[in-house]
Amino acid sequence: MNVKTILAYTLAILLLGGFPMAFAQSITVTDYTSTFEEWDDSDWYDGVIENMGETTVVFPDVTISYYDEEHTLIHSKTTSAELSYLGPGEKTPFTIIVDHMNFTSLEFSVESSSMNSLPYRDFSITEVSRGTDIWGLNTVAYDVKNTGEIDLDQITLYGIHFDANGDFLDYSMSYLIEELASGETVSIELDTIPLETADSYLIIDVLETQSETLTGSDTTTSSPTSNTDAEPDSGGGIPGFPVYGLLMGILLVTILLQRKPTL
Repeated sequence: MNVKTILAYTLAILLLGGFPMAFAQSITVTDYTSTFEEWDDSDWYDGVIENMGETTVVFPDVTISYYDEEHTLIHSKTTSAELSYLGPGEKTPFTIIVDHMNFTSLEFSVESSSMNSLPYRDFSITEVSRGTDIWGLNTVAYDVKNTGEIDLDQITLYGIHFDANGDFLDYSMSYLIEELASGETVSIELDTIPLETADSYLIIDVLETQSETLTGSDTTTSSPTSNTDAEPDSGGGIPGFPVYGLLMGILLVTILLQRKPTL
C-alpha cells in the first residue's frame, strides 16, 4: 500500500468517525442567570439544560468550573439537574450554589447517560387560573391529566420562564404529587413566576416506571464569555454531518486513488 492510499484511508476514517465526534454535543447549558446572595456569601446559578440529541438523556449532571487569567482551574462544583430523564428536544432547569470567589472566566459542562426508550410524557396540561403570591409574583394553576395507561408515582411539574426576548428568567416547581393513576386529573400550582415572564416551558418529571436500557454516556462543555450573561452554546453539532462525512470520504478516496502521479 503506497503513501497516497494510506493518506486517503486516513482522511476517510477521520471524516467518518473521529471528526464528527468533535461536533457531536447532544446536551448543553443554553442559558443561565447568576445572583450573589450576601446572607451566605455565595453565588447562585440557575439555568437551562437542553437535550439536542436524538436519544433520551438519563441523570444529567452539570458542572461549573472557574478559571483564572491563564485558564487554570480554580474551583469546580457538580450538581444534578432537576429532571432525571430528558427526551430529544426537552429542557430541564438546574441550580448550582458556589462559594463567592474571584475568577476570570467560567465554563459549564454536562455529563449524562442515555437510553433507547422515551420518557413517559402521556399528559395533558391545562391552565385553569392565574393569581399573585405573597411576594407579588405570579402564580398559575394547572389541571394535569395522566392520559396514558400507566399508574404513576411521584410526579413534579416544572415551569421554565422566559421573557419577551426569549431570555431565561427563572424556574418554578410544584410540590410532589405522590400518585396519579391512569385517567386521573390533579390540580397543580406553580408560584414565584417572574412578572416579566412572556412564555413558560412546562415539563413533568416522572419516577420512571418502565424498563430502562442505558446505552452510553455523553459529556459536553459550553464556555460563556461572561459570568453574568450566557449565549446559547454554538458547538451543538452539524445536523446530518455523518452523512456529509460519508459522501465526502467516498469522494476524496475515489479522487485520490484515481489520480495519476506526476512525472
